[in-house]
Amino acid sequence: MLNLHKIKHYLPIIPELPRLYLESKNIRKTLPEMKNAPDLKGEIINGKKEFLDVLFIGESTISGVGVKTNSEGFSGALSKILAEKLNKNVRWKVFAKSGFNVKKIATEIILEIPNQNADFIFIGIGGNDAFELTHPENFEKYVKELIKKLKQKFPKTPLVFINFPAVEDFPALTPKLKKLMIKWVKSLQKRMIEIASKESLVYFDPEIITFSIWKEKLNLDLKLEELFSDGIHPSKISYQLWAEIVAQFIFEKEKIFKSKIISVE
Repeated sequence: MLNLHKIKHYLPIIPELPRLYLESKNIRKTLPEMKNAPDLKGEIINGKKEFLDVLFIGESTISGVGVKTNSEGFSGALSKILAEKLNKNVRWKVFAKSGFNVKKIATEIILEIPNQNADFIFIGIGGNDAFELTHPENFEKYVKELIKKLKQKFPKTPLVFINFPAVEDFPALTPKLKKLMIKWVKSLQKRMIEIASKESLVYFDPEIITFSIWKEKLNLDLKLEELFSDGIHPSKISYQLWAEIVAQFIFEKEKIFKSKIISVE
């Protein structure tokens, strides 16, 4: 039985779909093969006795696509910041795959995560669901499923959903595709904001990442293309910038640390 409510969400873009499909297909041909970074765990040692255990879950931006190792990517960069800011050692592990949408993350990746200690869990989603034009209701359904399963495994661990990708900056996208992606990301972002507002120990930074603005703020002498490894995925410097943005968000949310009885020194 057709869901007319869901179909209405797609009606405005139906006339453009054939052209957008061809544009998307041509872009995919020009992109290099997307590979997950090989290192799935690491440690940041600063001489202290205490360790923080941090898990990173999600799609290609969490799996380190665009850099040689996850140590150079988002997971490694944020772990270093946490170690410095909290004055503790950090053990980090990555559970992510390029091309996975939130449904696959909730139904497949979650099964790969063993029962273990986790002080923080960072989750990166939104990019693939935007490219696949996932209906916001379906997106919400699987985000809730993901949260439910994570809470069953880690009932006292803060779940931090990081910002959605900087689609409006993607050099590889045509203007038409970029416009559609921005619209779709915002529709998914709205659902994510609503979910996070109702769930305990679930946090989401609603600011959509815009590397071009951060480039200007930090006065970086870089071309926009240099902030991306392949026109879609971040470069090493962009992953570092993104980690700083997320760190700023969580350190502003003092209750995230209070929930784990962690003091910032």
